[in-house]
Amino acid sequence: MRDFNLLPWREQARAHALRRWRWGGLLALLAAIAGVMGLHQALTAWHQPVAKDLQGLQQTQAGLQAAMADQAVWQARQQQALQVQQQWRLWRQQQTQAWALLGQVLALSPNGIQTERLVWRDQQMQLSGWAISDAHVQAWQDALQAQRTDRPLPQWRHSQGLACLQQRFGLQWRSKGLGS
Repeated sequence: MRDFNLLPWREQARAHALRRWRWGGLLALLAAIAGVMGLHQALTAWHQPVAKDLQGLQQTQAGLQAAMADQAVWQARQQQALQVQQQWRLWRQQQTQAWALLGQVLALSPNGIQTERLVWRDQQMQLSGWAISDAHVQAWQDALQAQRTDRPLPQWRHSQGLACLQQRFGLQWRSKGLGS
């Protein structure tokens, strides 16, 4: 008999309160779902640029990793380029020496000697030709060895359709006056 309620208005108030709680819970649940959906939309909009930046960084990282794989190849190419530069410097020095020596040979006219062939190889010059006598060869060789290397090399000049060596020189003299 305990379940028997003699006050029906309490039972009605209780049923009415339960309905309000159900509707309130349902509305709270709907509000929570709407809030979560709104927050999800806002966070997704905020996350998209960050995700794009992250994707760009990942692509850059992949490119750098591929470049690191090629780094050994590039280091080998750089080493080869340095070797070529060194060889080029040596070749230029040898070429400069050859031209300087050729200029010295051409600056001194070989009297009684006809040269046929001049070869520059391994920093050595080889001359071959004809001479009137051994004395002419010896005189020309002595003159070449005695020639100063610090004087300026002759320059080629083109004049009237001909090429000739132009020698630099300087003269100094004193003239005696009429009374002295």
